[in-house]
Amino acid sequence: MMDLRRWRERSLYALLTWLALWGLTAWLGTHPQPLLLAVATFAVFTVGGVVVDAHALVDEVDWVPPHRSYAHQRGLDPRFSRLAHSFNDGTDPQLVAERVHESLSGVVDVLLASRHGISRQQDPETARQILGDDVVAYLESPPRYRRGYFDRLPPLLTRIESL
Repeated sequence: MMDLRRWRERSLYALLTWLALWGLTAWLGTHPQPLLLAVATFAVFTVGGVVVDAHALVDEVDWVPPHRSYAHQRGLDPRFSRLAHSFNDGTDPQLVAERVHESLSGVVDVLLASRHGISRQQDPETARQILGDDVVAYLESPPRYRRGYFDRLPPLLTRIESL
């Protein structure tokens, strides 16, 4: 909402500035046009007031990226690379495996509830029919990092995306 008190003060400052400018130009003998000088003075104060008010409403821009850019690793599905990088810097494979498993479980639960109206916990047989045995086996097994663990994720991601 517009603060009328602030605009009244600005109008008073514009009036005092106009009087000072008109007096100065009259004293210098330049024969100013008072109406044109008043319009110009009030226009400058109005634009300045709008800029100051708009600046107060806008948050300062943070130009620092929210995460470091990542390099795509050869042989990995780019979807998995983005997903793994969003969790951590990727130095602990077991931690990444746990977070990927937790995230994919949440995504699957949301997709089942929103698109099919079922819960994996309440109706596991229907969920198994919709998801397929490979996705259900992944979600029910504990996430333990072993060689080749991340190689089986691309087909699972493709299956989850098709839900």
